[in-house]
Amino acid sequence: MRRRLHHDRLPAGRTVVELHFPEAVPERFFLHLTAVDPVLCTEDLGLSVDLRIRADLDAFTRWWLGELPWGAVLRTGAARLDGPTALRRAFPTWFRGYLFAPESAFDPAPAPVTVPLAPATAPPAVPAAAPEPA
Repeated sequence: MRRRLHHDRLPAGRTVVELHFPEAVPERFFLHLTAVDPVLCTEDLGLSVDLRIRADLDAFTRWWLGELPWGAVLRTGAARLDGPTALRRAFPTWFRGYLFAPESAFDPAPAPVTVPLAPATAPPAVPAAAPEPA
């Protein structure tokens, strides 16, 4: 996860995220996020945790692979986030996801695709029919 970050989207300073996957061994991981040197570890270093995430490992993995949208993970109750609203909302935007996942899977509000239109022109004039000789 730490290698696939949008560094420009991270909060200023250090943000500690605790990831708790009850069915995994080990159960807890800690993301120490900074714009310069993010670290993922399994040891609690005693720092204050800014955001706690308890998630079903399968659903979280499917989100990471781009198979499940973040909104579906939340709606189904497969993940619960505890922390300030701004961090809870921003969390999924910090990641680029799995290298081979579709880019759209990690952009909660992708920019609309615009197709340039040809300049408006009047339809070609239809020549008037020549009068028939009498």
